[in-house]
Amino acid sequence: MSNSEKCLNPKCDNPTKVRGVCWTCYNHMQRLVTTGQTTWDKLEESGVCLPRQRQNHTAAREWIDAIAGVTEKKRKTHAKAKAAGKKEN
Repeated sequence: MSNSEKCLNPKCDNPTKVRGVCWTCYNHMQRLVTTGQTTWDKLEESGVCLPRQRQNHTAAREWIDAIAGVTEKKRKTHAKAKAAGKKEN
């Protein structure tokens, strides 16, 4: 989503951030969904927001891991330990 695009809300001039709306409008929608007043599906169907776009965070994770010194081996070890802890609970 380009920041040059305007929010789908016709009364809002803020740039889009997520689902075709600005952060202010998105946060309001999120609050409505969280409190059970509506669903994302209903909001999408009514045209007030766009469907969720899945992001590929692999590049960001690899960059952060490189800075933090996390290796794939450490990641797998951590995942195994976490899975083992969940099974015990």
